[in-house]
This record gives sequence, structure tokens and C-alpha cells, in this order.
Amino acid sequence: MANRDKLRYIAKMWQGIDMNTFHFEDTGHGPFGRSFDLFNDGSIEFFFTPGHSLGLAATIIRGESGQEVLLAADTGYSAKNINKLYTPGIVKNRGNAIQSVGWIREKSRESQVIELLPNHDPEVIPHTIVLN
Repeated sequence: MANRDKLRYIAKMWQGIDMNTFHFEDTGHGPFGRSFDLFNDGSIEFFFTPGHSLGLAATIIRGESGQEVLLAADTGYSAKNINKLYTPGIVKNRGNAIQSVGWIREKSRESQVIELLPNHDPEVIPHTIVLN
């Protein structure tokens, strides 16, 4: 999708870099029922969360015990904003952004999710996460 959005994604920024793309599958997972399991073992799964951009994905990393870390990417800019259902200020589709942020908020409240990490959250400080 980045190849079609010339305003946000500047092709020369990744010029000369060999990129491998993936396609979301209709899994029934995530706010739009589409996800991609990176290793086909449930350990790292990308969830289609459009709104801010067309191909945005949030990521869940799962430990063997079922603990999860939710990487919200740019679906929402901070945990406070996500909890208030605020979408990013610039969006490609406001309705999709609201649905995506809502899913992130609900998912982050599940007991197995031990951390929610949005990309631009000023309250997130570098740290190590150990999943059991």
C-alpha cells in the first residue's frame, strides 16, 4: 500500500532496499478480521488496523505461557489517547481509525496483555520485557 500513498511514503527512503511484503489473510482476528501470522505458530501476529494509513498493522508478540505484548504502531499515538478512543489527527479513513483504536483498547484490557506500546507514547521508556 505504501507504493500507492505518495504523500506519506517517500519511495526514495527505501530505495535499494530489498523489501518482502505480505498479505493479510481472512482469519477472523483483529478489528477487520484480517491478520498475518509471521511464523505460523502464533508467536508474532500482525493485525490489520487501518485508519491512520491504509496498510497499518498492530503486532502481538506471544510468549509460551500466553502472555502478550501489544505493539499498537500508529493505530493510536499513546496509551492515554487509546483509552479515550482518540484517533491520530491525520487519517485516511476516520471510521476505520475509530474501529482500529477501539479494538486496540479492548485487546489491551485483556488479562494476558501485559503491555500496550504505541509508537509515539512519551510515557514509554526503553525497557526489557520478558514473556513467560
